Amino acid sequence: MSDVNNPATPGTPGTNGTLPGQNGTAGGAGGNITSTNTGSADATNTAEATGGAGGNGGSGASGSGSAGAGGTAANSWSAVTGPTAPNSTSAYTMQGLAGSITPTFTGIVLVTISGTLISSANTINEGIKYQISYGTGIAPASNATLTGTQVGVLQEYTNPVAVTAADVHVPFSISTVIAGLSLNTAYWIDLAAEAVTAASIISLTNVSISIIELGSHGSVENVSITGPTGPASNSSYAMQGLNASITPVISGDVFVQISGTIITPGTTAGNGIKYQISYGTSTPPVSNGPLAGTQVGLIQEYTNPTTVTSADVHAPFSISVVISGLSLGGSVWIDLAAESTFSVGVAFTNVSVIAIEV
Repeated sequence: MSDVNNPATPGTPGTNGTLPGQNGTAGGAGGNITSTNTGSADATNTAEATGGAGGNGGSGASGSGSAGAGGTAANSWSAVTGPTAPNSTSAYTMQGLAGSITPTFTGIVLVTISGTLISSANTINEGIKYQISYGTGIAPASNATLTGTQVGVLQEYTNPVAVTAADVHVPFSISTVIAGLSLNTAYWIDLAAEAVTAASIISLTNVSISIIELGSHGSVENVSITGPTGPASNSSYAMQGLNASITPVISGDVFVQISGTIITPGTTAGNGIKYQISYGTSTPPVSNGPLAGTQVGLIQEYTNPTTVTSADVHAPFSISVVISGLSLGGSVWIDLAAESTFSVGVAFTNVSVIAIEV
């Protein structure tokens, strides 16, 4: 496992103001003031990813103090080539990824875990469910008993058909924002996972764990939706009613990531869904309401690779974009516009919406 862990560095104090003025009758003597970095943002530095600069030293009649240097937030990246597959279909177990971070600035971190799911068998409906977990103390080993705190949504993958290849490879990405972490305390990051249909068949490989402590940022939205309905049309886009929103306050630039699971109950080859991130400032749209707002970023699409016989096929998805130029102080809704590709019935489930003003 390779690991990069960049702890925060404290700001350096500013220099004292110079000597008091010579003519005390016109005004009081300048006091000696030392500025130190407290990790909070100045009004002119709120859009920075690092902590704000320390204030200037007090001015004497003949000079002024210098500014202190800013502190930085913590971040971490690690890679795991091949944790073992979950060994139970009835209980979640830890996957032993052993990602880690020690927050030093805000205690709010964005966690993204991505990689490849591998199916070593060719049976239909074999799969895996997984969720981000974190805790303190010794990081759990692969297939250890469930521990820590589980956060964000569950993602799921199942084989759509009885495949003929020995190994099936499917990319995945799952994210969440964790708030309220204690500063200067080490936390481990992992996935809790459970096998679907048969144990030890679907495994995770080439897993990347990215953890970013949010520094001087604006608004943050982290919403989980269990099951919006799928699009009711294969000829026009409709809104999905995710009902997430954010109010920009510092920059009007917002990073948006929407992820979750696509579930397709149909049995027809080519049955699927197309979707795109959308935003607006009016009343948030309801599920299957008419196309509204502004569509941004690229369209993603999933379709059944062949005629499937399973009742439900599950596939993970993740889509993201940066929206710029939003007005400050006004609420902005975030949603997906979606359209069926063949027949209706494909839907999103366990959807996570993350919006961070940067």
